[in-house]
Amino acid sequence: RRLQQEITDGKAKTARLQQAIKDLQETMVLQRQVLEEASKHEEAVNQLDETAKEVKANQVKTTEIEEKTEEDERSLFRLEEKLFHMRKQSKMKMDAVQDRLDIAKEQLLIVEKERREGMARVEAGESEVRALEAQMKAEQVKTEEEIADMIAEYKRLEDAFFKRNEKRMMAVEAAI
Repeated sequence: RRLQQEITDGKAKTARLQQAIKDLQETMVLQRQVLEEASKHEEAVNQLDETAKEVKANQVKTTEIEEKTEEDERSLFRLEEKLFHMRKQSKMKMDAVQDRLDIAKEQLLIVEKERREGMARVEAGESEVRALEAQMKAEQVKTEEEIADMIAEYKRLEDAFFKRNEKRMMAVEAAI
């Protein structure tokens, strides 16, 4: 009977030992899974840190681009202001020349009216009109050249602004 009891106890201990081994194996599988998940979590945290750094860098680049864009817009505004003032000055000059031309034409009419008094006065009036017309034409050519130069400069700056802006936008998109 004692032997039987020991056999029964041995079988029970063997069964418990087998259960303990099975539990230990399951625990080891769970431990591997936990380690894998921990590794995945650490990798995700590292990726999150890298992404945060990239976002910060992109924010800095965006701020720089915004500041440069504002600076370019201010330069463009100043150039437009300068162009406006130059056009205004040119118009004033043209108006002054036109006034002088009108006066000269009036004088020419008076001279023609008084033609009987002398051809010399008529020729002097015509000469003055031609000189004023030549001066007006020269002023007009000069003004048109100045305006053309300013428009060309404006277009050059505008093209440069758009090219820089496009490069910056591509850089931002590439960084994202």
